Amino acid sequence: MREIEPKECDVCGEKILRSSVVWGLEGEKRSKRLVIVLQSSDEREGESYEQALWQSKTGRLILKVVGGDVGDVVITNAVKCLPLDRYKTPSAVVVNNCRSHLAAMVEHFPKSGVLCVGSVALAAYAPELSGNLQDYRGKVMFLHEKSVLAVGHFGRSVTREEIDLAIRFVKSLRDELP
Repeated sequence: MREIEPKECDVCGEKILRSSVVWGLEGEKRSKRLVIVLQSSDEREGESYEQALWQSKTGRLILKVVGGDVGDVVITNAVKCLPLDRYKTPSAVVVNNCRSHLAAMVEHFPKSGVLCVGSVALAAYAPELSGNLQDYRGKVMFLHEKSVLAVGHFGRSVTREEIDLAIRFVKSLRDELP
């Protein structure tokens, strides 16, 4: 995978851990079938975003869900910067500030489905959903002209059933279009 060239952003005015924002990773295949939206980066001291991702539980679950093939996958974050307090759930203000970046990125891949991992990712992608975002977990929806699946946070609350559903979701996206 290659790191997507980050765009400069100072909307939040947050103090961030790295000098630029993390836009995400992109597989090498021309046609993308899946955009995975995570909560925020899990960068660790001295490691790139990609190194930190693949060494984390989240990265291992992504590889399981996509069957080890990330060539047609884009991985991005609801929140593009990594605040100094990296373990804190991003505030609604920060998520809202990043929403236009996320929307533009997903629109850039018109034939892809979207896997939202955790309630922050779903809130960022689909702010029009009301009520408890947990109510949408494990459901395939059609939002913004895309098939969307919402599952629990990979590092904390995802269930085996949601992982199995995500595997089937990815397979259906790959089978759907040439």
